[in-house]
Amino acid sequence: MAIEFNKPSTKNSTGIGTQQSTNTQTSKSTPHSSDAPEKTTGGSDQVAISSHAQRIQALEVRVQQFPEVDVARVEAIKQSIAEGSYKVDAESTAKKMLALEQSIHQLSNKG
Repeated sequence: MAIEFNKPSTKNSTGIGTQQSTNTQTSKSTPHSSDAPEKTTGGSDQVAISSHAQRIQALEVRVQQFPEVDVARVEAIKQSIAEGSYKVDAESTAKKMLALEQSIHQLSNKG
């Protein structure tokens, strides 16, 4: 596969550039692993993204959906801590930690 450095490329959200020529004949090989990229023939330049990279892209999209930091809330908590009036709800904190751990475990088992 030839890489033409003078061709303009497009970049996706992960910063990985892709280039394609006008000839789009491709033949898929049967990789031994699902993470192996597609192989192409016939003068077509293509970049295939592994399933691991696709999962990373999906996670990036999900992270972007989280709200921005609530600065006012952070300042209020800082003030409460400084005054000694901030109270930690141990049961609520433990439940949230377990929920986070379960979410991480589920994400790592997907794919």
